[in-house]
Amino acid sequence: MKTLVVGAGRTGIAVANRLRSFGEDVTITDARSAHELGADIQKLNGGAETVFGGHEKVMNAEFGLVITSPGVPWDSPLLAFFRQNGLPVISEIEFAFRH
Repeated sequence: MKTLVVGAGRTGIAVANRLRSFGEDVTITDARSAHELGADIQKLNGGAETVFGGHEKVMNAEFGLVITSPGVPWDSPLLAFFRQNGLPVISEIEFAFRH
């Protein structure tokens, strides 16, 4: 099952890259467009699906885990949607602790 990384800043990209190094199927999303994200997304290793400029597409996909950046409010509609649908939502810090 895919893992969704919410937030494509430096730490979100690092999490996505780490997951890919484990062979995980990863999608990374950010409300900002690729243009707004700038050079940071160039550090994203190949293989991760990207959804930038909004979250509508990821709300209709299936994921087994959602990992969120500290910059994304815990009570954001996106994270609330996933929690209400029974998906585990953890922070990048918890992910780092686990690995």
